[in-house]
Amino acid sequence: MGSALDAAGQSALARQYYDRGLVKNPDAFAFMARARLQEEKGAVLSDIRKAMALPNVSSSALGMAGKVLFDRKWYREALEVFTWYDEEKGSSFRIIGMRGIARWQLGDKAGATKDFAAARDLVPSEQFLNELCWEKATFNVALEEALKDCDAALAALPACNACKDSRAFVLLRSGR
Repeated sequence: MGSALDAAGQSALARQYYDRGLVKNPDAFAFMARARLQEEKGAVLSDIRKAMALPNVSSSALGMAGKVLFDRKWYREALEVFTWYDEEKGSSFRIIGMRGIARWQLGDKAGATKDFAAARDLVPSEQFLNELCWEKATFNVALEEALKDCDAALAALPACNACKDSRAFVLLRSGR
């Protein structure tokens, strides 16, 4: 209901909906959804930290945190969140890839390249290389790395339309 209210332009009502729901049922995805609606940095980071404190926080939920932080260009905070998850919960290709994006945006291209390589090593199947490609293209970083991910995904799955779409997006971002 909160996301529907937000989509309808009712952000204040959506925030109230999440406020009530989180009192009854603390949930990482709901904290992330509310964080996206928050205006002040302290409130955003508070919601993300509350989600991180939950015993069942997933890499998908933390991926949402990354998007919230990236949209605001808070790359240092995103790097902290992804590093925490990697150290506390274990490596995930999604988290390591997002950490690489944060490092890239902070100017640490060497650290980002290491993270991107580690993320590729962790993908459960070639199809997930498309996710790495898409994330890099979305944030307009490491486009040559992204193209390699797309090409590897397409080599394994030549009929993958999502992979073709991601590759085209990378090429557009690259001006080709």
